[in-house]
Amino acid sequence: MSEYSTSIYCAICGGPTSSHSTEPAIDYLSEPSIDSDDDSGWLDKVKLITQHHKSGRVFIVPRAEQEEANDFNVDFEENNRIVRKDVNMMTVYDVGSEDPLVFPIHADCYELLGKVVKPQKIDNAALYRVLKSHLPSPYGPPNALDFNYGKLKRYQSDEWDTVPGIEYAVASPVSIESVTSIIEKVLRKANKSNLQDFQSNVPTGSSSDRGRSRNAQAGPHQSYRTAPYHNQQGPRSRDENHQAAPHANHPGPQRNQRKRQNRQNGLNRYSVHRDIPDSEWERKFTREFAWIREFLPPKEEVERRHVDRFLFCEAIFDLGGGRGFDTPDYRDTLRGLHNRRRIWALCSQIVAEYLPHSQQHSAQKPEATSSPEATRSTTTSSIPTSMPSLDFFRRPIKGSKPWPCEPNELRNKSPIEASSMETLTLAARDSDLSNAVRIGVDANMQRFEIHFEENGRKWSHCIGPRSTAMQYLYFNKSSAVPDRIIKCYVTMKHNIPVGLRLFSTQGQVITAGKPGNNEIAYPREEDEEGGWLTGIFCQWSDRDSPDAKLASFGVYFAHD
Repeated sequence: MSEYSTSIYCAICGGPTSSHSTEPAIDYLSEPSIDSDDDSGWLDKVKLITQHHKSGRVFIVPRAEQEEANDFNVDFEENNRIVRKDVNMMTVYDVGSEDPLVFPIHADCYELLGKVVKPQKIDNAALYRVLKSHLPSPYGPPNALDFNYGKLKRYQSDEWDTVPGIEYAVASPVSIESVTSIIEKVLRKANKSNLQDFQSNVPTGSSSDRGRSRNAQAGPHQSYRTAPYHNQQGPRSRDENHQAAPHANHPGPQRNQRKRQNRQNGLNRYSVHRDIPDSEWERKFTREFAWIREFLPPKEEVERRHVDRFLFCEAIFDLGGGRGFDTPDYRDTLRGLHNRRRIWALCSQIVAEYLPHSQQHSAQKPEATSSPEATRSTTTSSIPTSMPSLDFFRRPIKGSKPWPCEPNELRNKSPIEASSMETLTLAARDSDLSNAVRIGVDANMQRFEIHFEENGRKWSHCIGPRSTAMQYLYFNKSSAVPDRIIKCYVTMKHNIPVGLRLFSTQGQVITAGKPGNNEIAYPREEDEEGGWLTGIFCQWSDRDSPDAKLASFGVYFAHD
């Protein structure tokens, strides 16, 4: 054991592969006046990527746990049909072994990589080849690869230490608390009504350059700071990082001189027209905002909110650097977003390197979405002509309560590894009850949809990996009382949902999966006081593969 490192680091993000590595730092960094949840458990959920010693086929071990030093437990029961029965331990970064190399990857980092490569799937063979090409110089068994992991690189020693300034490195890039709330605040902050206050703060006069804020440059362009790893000039070298480090936290002439030099070199700054044209605005949503687009409302919704494009861009880039909100309530959220953007950039680099080696020469074509007008039957397999937008933004109506427990608690209870929790809001406001036209449930529980219509305008939202056989329950509009979903029954098997039944006010029912006799009512029937479902939250295992399965299911319920 002595020849190996105690701390091992993820091949994608460069962070530790065990939450135990962060325990001493948590006490050291905690502030008595601020409660901060320890959500470092995601670090323990590790996959291994390796190669079959005979066939050469690259494969993923879905679940592994760091046992000691470079050794990871790969229990056969946990990885049935993946590893041999006589294998219960794998050694990562073992460059001197006769066996194929094994690399550890956080499950969340692998999931984020899957989001980067969409609509393609991860080419594991090409990924493995890229990881092998980034082994460091052979000075003994390594504990990390030589990607540019940013500030973390300096602290990837035998014993990980979360020093002040890199706390974001142990925040999950996938499961991020309060992200919906912080995006809502960004939209309010970037509202055009705030533009006058913004412009009134622009310094003027010949001496204004000396004290000008980063977003108040004169002329047709404005600038805002970006994180170093997104610098259009390319990442700085390791030597440059070390040169800047001694003065990083010290005021005085040296620090001011460095700031002036950075301004002259254009480091960490990004200049755009104050009035962003439509073409550039479109590009930002499809490319520059790709790392956070999952949490943003549709571009049309942003425009409807009278958002100033420049202020919005500035706010988004601040989030990517863990900045923008000083309130302690969003400290963990900012760290998660900061790490997500950092890892997204690393994943993009990996994809760019592996594409020449990939067998996937073209993106998968999206499924056809044409269908005739749906009839007014309780269920139908037709797919709407306008595909729903992903519902990551809207929140259930105020007063809604989650069943059977909070989403994060439900995620941790799932007996199988799954993606981050997704929420479909059925009612965000009272008007949604009268505007809701139909609810859609995939027969194989792969997708959930809600469709609205008001004065001829139609819109919809959805969650889930795909639609295989959609069924729709149409709400009865002839009744004086709005028709809505008032009951939900879930059939569980080994703590995994295998069947669903939803009932409406008018007695209509829609089923999915394989409902059984041992159904559980959400909420419990003895707790019902009259009310309706306002949202659905769930997660899928192997979300981006054809074998995706519903791993957990919960609902939001509001009382009359």
